[in-house]
Amino acid sequence: MATVINSVPSKTYTIFIVTITFINLIMISRVVRTLHSIKDGSFLVLGDQVGICSLLIRPEGYTCKEHEVTTKDGYILSMQWIPTARGAYWEWSWDELVAFDLSSSIQYVHDQTGQKLHYVGHSLGTLMAFSSFSQDQTLNMLRSAVLLSPIAYLGQASSKLARAGVVAF
Repeated sequence: MATVINSVPSKTYTIFIVTITFINLIMISRVVRTLHSIKDGSFLVLGDQVGICSLLIRPEGYTCKEHEVTTKDGYILSMQWIPTARGAYWEWSWDELVAFDLSSSIQYVHDQTGQKLHYVGHSLGTLMAFSSFSQDQTLNMLRSAVLLSPIAYLGQASSKLARAGVVAF
């Protein structure tokens, strides 16, 4: 006696494949249009209209707002959901990020909202936070901080609680 295995009808597979192909064609056409715009120079004409929000977020139907923050040393940072670091990664050091970028970004958001912020930092963002907090630059504008994958050496910590944390982790 033959065993019959229930399977998904082939129409479902066809619809799935057609949908994937259609989505890929939409993404390819969007990339080609962007490349043509850059090649033709019309990309530069858009000026302020070109950014993460207008190129990637809004075309997908999401609301996005960008803000420009000018640091004390003259860099212009673009802030969307999370502030981006300086574009040329080899031309800065982490202490400049602390002295200029982090404090300027937090100050800007605080000035716009009038509220204390919840800071979430990951990796380098934790090093920036530790350094900034130790200099008391931004503490009065923060309500809380969440530090994920912190970059910090606690081997010289003198607190018994900190030493227990060093040994445990």
